[in-house]
Order: sequence, then C-alpha cells, then structure tokens
Amino acid sequence: MCIRDRIRPLFDDQRPDVRRLAVAIAREEVRHWNDLALLYRLADSPHREPRGFAIECLLRLGDTAVEPVLPLEWLLPERVFQLAESRHKVVRETALTLIRRHYERLGGATRLAWLMESPHREVGLFTVRLLWEQRRPQPPSAAVPQTVSTVAQPAAESLAALDELRQFLRKTLFGLPPGRLERRELDNNQAAPDRPWPASVGKRRLIEAIKTLALSDAAFAELATPVLEEFRHSRAKNEWQHCVAALVQIRKTHPAIRVDLPVGQVNVRAKVG
Repeated sequence: MCIRDRIRPLFDDQRPDVRRLAVAIAREEVRHWNDLALLYRLADSPHREPRGFAIECLLRLGDTAVEPVLPLEWLLPERVFQLAESRHKVVRETALTLIRRHYERLGGATRLAWLMESPHREVGLFTVRLLWEQRRPQPPSAAVPQTVSTVAQPAAESLAALDELRQFLRKTLFGLPPGRLERRELDNNQAAPDRPWPASVGKRRLIEAIKTLALSDAAFAELATPVLEEFRHSRAKNEWQHCVAALVQIRKTHPAIRVDLPVGQVNVRAKVG
C-alpha cells in the first residue's frame, strides 16, 4: 500500500491532531501523488483542516512563485462547478474565485449557464454579474484619437456583445431544464435526487439575480428589461408574477428606462415574496 492510500483515511479521522498530521504530509507529497479527485474531495470536506489545505492548493494552481508548483492542468471544470454548490460558503466562494480567475479555461459563458439554477443567492448573482462584466460595452480610451472608423468599430462590437448577452439570458430563462441531473451525475459520491428540481425554481432564482444586478446598474437594467418583459407572458405558476415584481422595482429605481407593464399587473408586487 502506497503512502497516499495510508494517509487518505486520516483526513476523515475524528481527531484534529491526526487530520493535521495528514495535511502536513500532504503538503509535501501532493505534487507527487497527482490525485486530482482527492484534492477536490478534500475541498468539500466536513473537517476544517483538510478543507483549508485543499482550498489553498486550488487557489494557487499554476502559481510558479510557491513551492511545490501545482500544474494548472489540475483545474477541472466539472469539479470546480460542483464546488460552487457546496454547503460550505467558503468553498462556494473559492469556486467562484476560480471561475472568475480562469474564466475562459473553465468554459466561459457556456458553463456559466449551470450556475443559473444555484440555490445560493450569491452564486446566481455572481453568474449574472460575471457575464455582464465580460460583455458590457467598454468606454473608448481618451488617449487614442477617435476617427469615424475607430468609433464605429467598438460601437458595433459593443452592440454585438450586448445582443449576445441578452440572447444568453433569454435562452437560459426560457430554456431552463427541469433540474440539474446532468451536473450531479458527474459526482460519483453523491446520489442523484429522486426528483429533479422544478424548472420554475431555477427560473425564479435567475429572475431574482437579474433584478438584483439591474437595480444597482442602470445599463444592465436597460439590457435585461426586454427579456423580463417577454418572460412576463409565461403562463407557468408564479413565473409572470416574479417577472412583473422585478419590472416594477426596476421602473421605480430607473425611471428613465421604459418598462412595458399593463396596469392590471402592476399591483402584483405586493403578492410576490
């Protein structure tokens, strides 16, 4: 039996000093073990010592300034997105930090759709905010002389980026699947739920995340309002009510943005939690 197999059970030992011993050995040997599954499992450990060690390792993947150097190839998109659903807040924050830091390497906007259904409010809001940061129009640099051609090109690119983000939100909101069985099946240690989460739950969480960012950012509110206006025609239970409630608050916060709301639906805000 190799040393890794002997140490592995010690991470779950009920004695803190034994867990600390396991972590001390792992610090010296983790690079040679090359056991990625162990690293991600420890990151979501119920015990503080192995969890802190694994989080430290994940956050310095690819960092050549710290020994031992851990290769960036250890960054596994499926595992990172699983950690974003952890019951431990610090683990979720670690996953979100990795996603922001290695956005393109972890799959970009395509994989971010997975996080739209998260039961954790900060994860859903992070997803929408990160998409907005990646796609929002950038102001022209004052140091570069502006000509008709140089102004037109960034403007066209900005419009394309905004349309891309709006289409992404629309596709996610209208096409949200009933549950997240695809992602949960990636973890062999976690049984799939008997029933997938209702799609309405994921949509409600996404609407809440969109509303939260829109209330603090007028430019994003202008982008997202047409999507919410379209979705308020949904006949599914409570979906249109949540959309209308979000639109009412956006209109109140940003009076300059035109919001299309029938008079009969404006009072729905009081009925939606």
